[in-house]
Amino acid sequence: MSPNDLKLRNLLVEILLIDDEQYRDENGPDTIETWDSLAMVRIATEWGLSRRLARGARHTAESLSWDREIERLEQSYREVVARSAPAGSTDRGEAVVNL
Repeated sequence: MSPNDLKLRNLLVEILLIDDEQYRDENGPDTIETWDSLAMVRIATEWGLSRRLARGARHTAESLSWDREIERLEQSYREVVARSAPAGSTDRGEAVVNL
């Protein structure tokens, strides 16, 4: 094993929190539970990536307001009531009772 291969192996063992004996060249996300820690290292070391993720998280959080969820739920209820109303009926109360 070359010195660089040994350095890489030691780094991966440390980052992945595995025993030296657990290291295999064919290891991957399916064989090591802590594989996601490599993604954390990448996020921590790549400024542009962490900024893009932060902007995406903010955009997602802003789109998930309670007001928006209430509007979505009310619209769903209106659609159910409209589909449930007897033909020709204008009494929405009757449709709700028949749900």
